[in-house]
Order: sequence, then C-alpha cells, then structure tokens
Amino acid sequence: MSEKRTFRAGVVAAALLAASPLALASGQDGSQEGYEQAIFDLSGIAYVGGPPAVVGTFEVDPDRQIMRLRWEDVVLETYDNTGTPNWASDAYLGILAVDLAGEPLGWLEQPFPTDYAHGVFGPASGSVDLEVANLFTGDDGHVQVLMASSWTDGSGEPAGMYLGGSLILEYLGIPAPGGLALLASLAASRRRRRTAEVLGSPDA
Repeated sequence: MSEKRTFRAGVVAAALLAASPLALASGQDGSQEGYEQAIFDLSGIAYVGGPPAVVGTFEVDPDRQIMRLRWEDVVLETYDNTGTPNWASDAYLGILAVDLAGEPLGWLEQPFPTDYAHGVFGPASGSVDLEVANLFTGDDGHVQVLMASSWTDGSGEPAGMYLGGSLILEYLGIPAPGGLALLASLAASRRRRRTAEVLGSPDA
C-alpha cells in the first residue's frame, strides 16, 4: 500500500512551471460508474529532488468533487547523479486541488513505495479513493499535476524520468451542491455553531 501525504500549498516548490501540459476530460471510459475522468500522460516527464513541483494540469469541469486518483502502467527510471543514487521509493506523484473553502490542498502518492534502489521500475498501477478528502476542482476547473522526491542529491539535475504510464483523475459529473462558495459557507457556519456550543453561548 502506498504512503500518502497531504499538504497545503505553502510547501509546494516556488519554481512552478509557467507553461505545463494539459490533460482534458475524457468521459467515463475506465472510471467508476457515475464518474468523469481526465487522463494525464506521464511519458517523458522528469522530476527533481525536493518539494512538489507542478509539471502539468488537468483541465476539467469547475466545482466538481474529486473522487479517486489512479495511476496506470507507470514506468520510472531513476538517476545516479552523484554516486548516491535516487531510489524509486523516493518518487511521488499527485495533484494540487482546492478544499471546501477554495484554498489550495494537495495529495501525493508513491507509485513505487518499496523499491529502495535505482534503475528502471514498473509498470505499476494503483489508486486511492479521495471521497472523504474533500478535494475539489475549483472554480476554474484546473487541477495541477505534481511530482516530487523525498530526497535531494544536491546535484540540481533531475532525479528521474517517467518513461510511460498515466495519471487519471476521477470526479463527479455534477457540480458540488451550490458550488464551493456554498460549501465553504456551510462549513464556516458549522464551525461557528460548534464554537458557540463549546462556549455555552445562549445562541448555540
């Protein structure tokens, strides 16, 4: 089972790519019944050691709840730049979306969590259900694709490259009820009500 990490946008690397490939929505083929999906081709994309960096973008419908993230037939080559190689287990894939309040929220997964070596690995496939993670596509429908490595060799060179495979985003085909603004308002209202109850306010 892969190790997963959620994070706020503040930990994303400052050097985000200004121009990144787009993955467009492609209907329901291969996804769970009732979900739409978008597919991002990983082939030929290199990643560097350190915090998550944007390497591409899913362009999907706005204000949709993200239900699942899948990776299929992923093949990874890791590099030895300094005599101490990058391991496949160091590599992370993921997305940067938004939460109920419309604030950036990311999710990362390891496609090769137990491969403590360098070389060529895969193909590997897996998935993670995100229904309870409260991740959304936001009002512009953009979900960024992230890559990262948990180790930095200090060379400044790529830690590895994905030779093949796909990252697949599955999301609800209908907007989140009332849009993210309503969801954020409801969440804030619930927080205020819980606070009032704790404080013993007569208005609770």
